[in-house]
Amino acid sequence: MTAPVSQPQITGAKEVVSVVDFAVRYGLCTEEKNRLVKLFGHFARKHELLMNARRETRVR
Repeated sequence: MTAPVSQPQITGAKEVVSVVDFAVRYGLCTEEKNRLVKLFGHFARKHELLMNARRETRVR
């Protein structure tokens, strides 16, 4: 008899976070935070925020 295969657990990919908390954590400017809130609302999946956030490059 074969044992059923369990589904792999994907952690973090579907984690829903506050857009404002995300902006603070990743050091986004106010304009970028407002753009993300307008785009997604007050909550979004972390992956979507990471893929859509624009950060200014920091030069040493």
